[in-house]
Formats: sequence, structure tokens, C-alpha cells
Amino acid sequence: MMRHRTSAHAYQESDRGASVSTTAVSERGTRTVGSSPEGTSVRGGPLKQLLSVCDSEEQRRALCASDRPLDLLVLLLLTAIAAGTRFWRLSAPNSVVFDEFHFGKFVTCYFTGEYFFDIHPPLGKLLLALGGYLHGYNTSFLYDQIGAVYPDDSYMGPRFVAALFGTLVVPLYYLVARALPMSVEASALAASWLLFDMATAIESRLILTDSQLVFFTVLHLYCMLRLWRTRNGTRARRRWLLWSGITAGLALSVKWTALATPGLAGLVSLFGSRALLGHQKRIPFFQCVLIGLVAICVYTSFFWLHFRLLPRSGSGDAFMLPTFRANLLGSPEHDPRAPKVPFGSKFLYLNKEMLRANAQVPGRHHWESKWWSWPLDLSGILYWIQSQRAPWMDAPQTNPSPRAMLRASQGSLKPKSAFDVVEARIYLLVNPIVAWSVLGGLLLFVSLVGHRLFQAAIGDFQRAPKRKRESEPSKLARRVKQTYYATGTFVFCGWLLNLLPYIGVKRAAFLYHYLPGLIYGILLTAWLLDRAPVSRSMRAQIAMIGILLSAAAYVYFSPWVYGLHLTIEQQRARRWLGTWI
Repeated sequence: MMRHRTSAHAYQESDRGASVSTTAVSERGTRTVGSSPEGTSVRGGPLKQLLSVCDSEEQRRALCASDRPLDLLVLLLLTAIAAGTRFWRLSAPNSVVFDEFHFGKFVTCYFTGEYFFDIHPPLGKLLLALGGYLHGYNTSFLYDQIGAVYPDDSYMGPRFVAALFGTLVVPLYYLVARALPMSVEASALAASWLLFDMATAIESRLILTDSQLVFFTVLHLYCMLRLWRTRNGTRARRRWLLWSGITAGLALSVKWTALATPGLAGLVSLFGSRALLGHQKRIPFFQCVLIGLVAICVYTSFFWLHFRLLPRSGSGDAFMLPTFRANLLGSPEHDPRAPKVPFGSKFLYLNKEMLRANAQVPGRHHWESKWWSWPLDLSGILYWIQSQRAPWMDAPQTNPSPRAMLRASQGSLKPKSAFDVVEARIYLLVNPIVAWSVLGGLLLFVSLVGHRLFQAAIGDFQRAPKRKRESEPSKLARRVKQTYYATGTFVFCGWLLNLLPYIGVKRAAFLYHYLPGLIYGILLTAWLLDRAPVSRSMRAQIAMIGILLSAAAYVYFSPWVYGLHLTIEQQRARRWLGTWI
């Protein structure tokens, strides 16, 4: 078998952009990859340069390998900041927040053994329960209303699980961007936007499962990207086949909405993409089937555990068949002589009921929103709110000192607000800098594809009937353009497929449903920056500006993440749009 190895031979920067020359060495000799034999360069305006990217994915992967010390530094920094933003004030508020009302009850049921029904698979709730088990969990708390105060700190166990996954997904997301591959600066921008997104941070701080959903989705995408770089028959291929199946099963075991990523990755594997699969046309069919079988086994195993932990009658009895209820301890229909229902029958029936219940989620909810409003960041969800008397209203009345009277006369002791209350809230909202930047990236990519299709149509119309033999530089340019658009289209389709379940459906949809799609939108925007016709230093400056702006917005809106008290005027100042509450 012929072996090839690539090495970065030269890297040059100019005002127009970075040009790379990489030499591929084989047993037959050497050849230059990624530039024409004549050293032909791309000329034209910025749009034409962007459409005619001339560096190959092999070259980018070679450059990525040279940045490993910097990668380690960035990963450590991202992880530290992510841990700080997710774990700081994790105990606040010490009361039930929004859907903790539901998931807290589910966690409790795993301790009491009372059967319950939920429209989502069990893994996310099982992991929350594991956190409660390790920390110590109070099963006497009823989660009977939003805003109910927790009697102790046992709620911290499940919240810790959410925060842990919300922390780990940030460095993992950076690795995904590097595996696409992107430069360090573009990858850092993508990871920072995920880090400083308020919606992602809020979901990572409560007894909710969306931080697990995002983590396992990103983990599966990373495993597939690694799989696509392996050669058939190698140990690495077998290892990443196994992990791809496991992570697909884990993602689907949290929520079915994760299906877009393994579905899209499966299509690419089956039908092939030279840009993504590199040296191979496609992943063999039987290997794709193997990934699916492993995913099904992982998915099924958590239902087995789910049934095993819930042997008693509970709130979910009515969703199951009488033969199942006859096996539940404490059920009015319990019959000790009733035959045990096979696991396969219970598994299939429960999944059918979950599918039916998902389709019948009420179509009206006070905080529901339309899918098209999510990229625009038009509205959010008020998770929690608390008002209290302003502290200056309760200040003790004492005889002021002459110095205090002087400060009062200068206005420094005037009330901070015209209102006598301050307000704390947790308001789920995508970081507006991130949301609107991603929207701009999506529109730019669509316009570039449209421009490319228009150029191709005009070229076909004007081409002479007798085609001339295509030159080597033309072949190279066409191949690189295909690589560019194939990778961008893959990420764009990931964004689109995650929105499709909410387009044209009657069921209620909420802003947090946008999170799986947002991770693709961020990747696409960072990808466009990485392929922009500018020098690497300029690209780094743009990335740094994007990071600083998103961080500044996060700090400004952080009272809505952590439930900090603000005056009414300060709350109103943060309502950049009239549709925000």
C-alpha cells in the first residue's frame, strides 16, 4: 500500500490572505498540492477571492498540527472560564426555576421508584439523578410550584451535573472547530461564542437536560469528524466507529432533537464528500450499519435501566398498557400473578407513546415562540423573577454627620431608583452579539452560494459546444471550490436540519430548541471568517473583536443569567428590543 505523508513546507502572509504550499511525499516521488504547478495565484476583488480559496484541507490539517502548544493553552483558558461562568453562584436562586418544576419531580421518582412518563428519553434525567445520589438528595420536596424555596442544598447535585456538561462542551467545541479544520483564531471565536452565550449558560446552571443534549451532540460530531479522517481497516477506524455509535446513542438518549447530527453525518458517510472524508469516497455501508446498531444498543440500555428503577405505581401509569400496570407495586390494578411484560414490548410501546405525546404538545404557551424568531433573537423566556424592597428604603434613620450632609447636598445620597423595589430575574436569551453575528454569517453564506450557482449557470450558457480539455490549474481551482462549498454546506445543513422539526408544526416550540442549531450557526460563521480573503493577523484581530464584544454583552446581561437584583431602570435599559421582557 502506498503511504503518503504531508508536511507544511511554506507559509506566507500578505494583505490579500495566506497562501500555503504543502508537499506530499510518496514512494514514487513528490508533488505539490494546493497550488498550481505554475504557481498561479488568485486575483480579483474580495468576493472573487473568497469564492476562489486556494488552500486545501490537507494543508490546513498540516498547519493545525503545528499549533498544538497554542491549542493546549486555549483549551485550558476556555475550560477555566467556562467553569467559572457555569459554577459561580450555582446555588442561586435557591428556589424552583421554570422546568425544574418538571425535571425535579422526575429525579425524585428515580429515588422513590414511582413510575412517571416524559416525552424525552431517560438518559438526561438519569444523569441528573446520579448527581443527586452522589450529593445526597431530599425526596420529601414536592416541586409543587415554580418559585418554591428549596428546604436544603440537595438540589445542588443535579445542578452540578448540568454545570459540568455545560463546562466540558466549551473545550470540546473548540476541538470540533479544529477538526473541521479551522485555524486557532477561528476556533477560539467559535468556542468563545458558545461560552458567552447566555442561553447556553442558563441551561447549564439548572436542573435541565439541554446542556447534556448539546454536549453529546457536539461529542458525536467530533467523533464523526475523527472517523472520516481514518483509513479503512486500521485500529483507529475501528475505535472511532465504536465511539461514533456510542455518542450517537447517548445524544438520542437525552432528546430526539439530537437526531439531526447523526442523521446528517450518516448521509455524508453513505454518499460521500471528498471535502469531509478526505482520501476516501465514502464510509462502507456495513460500517454505517454498525454505527447504527451500536447507537440502538446504547439507546435501548437506558430504557432498561429506566424500567428497572421504577417498579412502583406513579403519575405515569395511565400512559402504559393494563398488563404493564398490573406489574407495578401499589397500583390498583396490581396482580402478583400477572405475567411479566417483556422488555421489548415495554420499550416499543413507551417509545410509541413518547412519539404521540411529542406531536400533541399544546400549541399555545405563554412563552412559546416561532422558529423564525430564534435567529433574530426577538424574544426569550422568563424563567424566574423575584421582587423585593429596595435596600435604601430600609436604611436606618440616624443623625447624619456633617460629612454625610455635605454628600447628600451634592446628590450622592439620592435614591438609586424612582421605584422602591429592585427586581431579580432569569431570562433565557441568546447573546445578541452571537445571535446577530450568526444571522449575518448565514445570510452571507447563502448569498455566496447563490452567487456561485449564478456564475455556474452563466458559464454553462456561454460555454462552447465543444469542450476543451480542462487545464491542471482549472481542475485544482474547481476542486478547492468544491471543498470550500461542501464543508460550508455541511455546516449550514446542520443548522437547517435542527430547525426543520419546528417549521410548519402546530406543537409549542421554545427558544431552547434553537441551541442544537445554534452550534452549527456559530461554526459556519467562524468558518467564513477563516476563509475570508484577509491575512492571518487581520483574521486574528477580527476574532478578538468578536470575542470581546460577546464577552462584554455577557457581562452586561449577566444579571439575567445569575438572578442578580437590578433597579427597574436597569432592567429596562437591558431591553434592547421591545419584544424582550
